[in-house]
Amino acid sequence: AYADDSYLIFRSVDIGELLRTAKSVTENVTAWFRDSGLSVNVEKTVACLFSRKQLKIDNHLIIDNVAIPISSSINVLGTIFHCHLDWTLEADSRISKAISSLHAFNKITKFFSVEQRYDIATSVLYSQLYYNAGVWLNGCLRARCFGRLMSVSTRILRSCVGNDFISLNMLELHTLANLSLIHI
Repeated sequence: AYADDSYLIFRSVDIGELLRTAKSVTENVTAWFRDSGLSVNVEKTVACLFSRKQLKIDNHLIIDNVAIPISSSINVLGTIFHCHLDWTLEADSRISKAISSLHAFNKITKFFSVEQRYDIATSVLYSQLYYNAGVWLNGCLRARCFGRLMSVSTRILRSCVGNDFISLNMLELHTLANLSLIHI
């Protein structure tokens, strides 16, 4: 059996102390897993050092004589955490997935009423676009990414309402969607 989705978090202002602690604790945890009949898949094991500063360190951490790569980002349960907590990669990933689904959605919208389109958009498209947004959609998100999010959101709403409201701008479309969803 494997010990999937296990995360160890260490904190220190001194990078040397941080790496020594990470090595020691990770070796202890790995030994505990092994003694408990669990395996750590070293091919899937990565480290990510979060810091506001550029850190100059080796590109790997040695644990039990195995080099563990230090990555600039890590995927935690479907959310990409960048080492500088820059959310551009996560936002781009969310936007890409939503756009892909929007193309399919546009092919089937003619079979649904506006209310049904809103339901589908909310359950599929918006859940992809804003997955785990409580973590990454914050004041640190770059304006360009936020603008792209709003653009995709507007495209989704335009697909829901069809050509009836083609002249509405982004703000008007979102206001209409909020009013419509309240009354559905």
